[in-house]
Amino acid sequence: MILTWDLMCRANDTVTILIDQMQWHGDHLEIELSPQKDTKKGEKKRLPRRLRANPQQPGACPIVALALYLGLMAGRLEMNGLLFSREFPAQTFHGWAKQDPQRPRE
Repeated sequence: MILTWDLMCRANDTVTILIDQMQWHGDHLEIELSPQKDTKKGEKKRLPRRLRANPQQPGACPIVALALYLGLMAGRLEMNGLLFSREFPAQTFHGWAKQDPQRPRE
């Protein structure tokens, strides 16, 4: 959810990020999202999105969130594969996002 917000993209775009689409450039991480369905053939790739750290709010920092996720998924990801497993599709994200935050999870 943090990556979707900071990349200003749809959840469907976030779940299609490939690991080899991420590169460090100076003080920021660039993520090249896959072309959208309205992109015509022959057009250039979409411009990369840039993520920077948020030292004032580490709980909302996309770099911290990504580091924690990569640490938890160590050994389960392939360098040229998807960042997020297909086991957790966008529908799961949308279902979670619609839940009442005051109601305890089961």
